[in-house]
Amino acid sequence: MTYLKSLFSQAFLAAALLAGAGAANAGAVYHVDIKTAGFDTSGGDTAYLEMYFAPFGSADPLTATLSKLQGAFLEEPTLNQVTVGPDGTLRFMSDFATDYLRLFKLGQDISFDISFDGLPSDIGTAAFSADLIKGDYSDYLSHAVTFTLQSDSIGYVTDPGVASVGPAAADVPEPSAAALVLIGLMMAGAVARRRA
Repeated sequence: MTYLKSLFSQAFLAAALLAGAGAANAGAVYHVDIKTAGFDTSGGDTAYLEMYFAPFGSADPLTATLSKLQGAFLEEPTLNQVTVGPDGTLRFMSDFATDYLRLFKLGQDISFDISFDGLPSDIGTAAFSADLIKGDYSDYLSHAVTFTLQSDSIGYVTDPGVASVGPAAADVPEPSAAALVLIGLMMAGAVARRRA
């Protein structure tokens, strides 16, 4: 029985540590804010948010994960090669066919968090862009932000006064995850005291 308790406590501790390690190894998450006030609305007060993730000379399978998308959206998006998770997270694969298009009301800000899984090899790059297009498709209002992925770095360019990029706020762990880690540490302490 003592062996089973010890085995259980070690397995529980290992699971808790693995859960914490996954969060610690996550890639950088960027927060993007896009201001949509100040554009000429003589042609209407709506515009489209267009986002796409495309490779340039790179065949590496890369993924962009976009979460916490906020804005005054007026209809469901048009998706092409973009998957939507149960929590609303969007996953873009680096492919020229990947596209997200959504109508919104000008004057309201748009924001989202984005992270990238992997970097291109030494050959080629990949780019994720978020653009604003007039509601009648007649012209671009702004190339708001473009992230460029190279083999050793991720850089970005914003349209000054329209978009800004910074580190995303750290997610507060779920109470159940924090409790799991705490219980695992308490059990490890108890096992160590018993052995001493």
